[in-house]
Amino acid sequence: MSIFMSIVSYCKFELLKNRSCYKNQHQLKELLLIKANQATMKELLKLQKQFGVAA
Repeated sequence: MSIFMSIVSYCKFELLKNRSCYKNQHQLKELLLIKANQATMKELLKLQKQFGVAA
C-alpha cells in the first residue's frame, strides 16, 4: 500500500510542477513548505487567541 501511495504522490507532485511556473522540484517543495508553515502559524495564533494563551 505504501508503494502505491508513494507513486500517487509522485505523480501528483509532477502534475503540480508542470502546471506551475516553477521549473524544478526544489522550488516547488520550498513553496509548499512555506505555505504549510504559514497555515500552521495562522492556526496556532487562532488557537492561542481562542484559549487566551500568551506566546
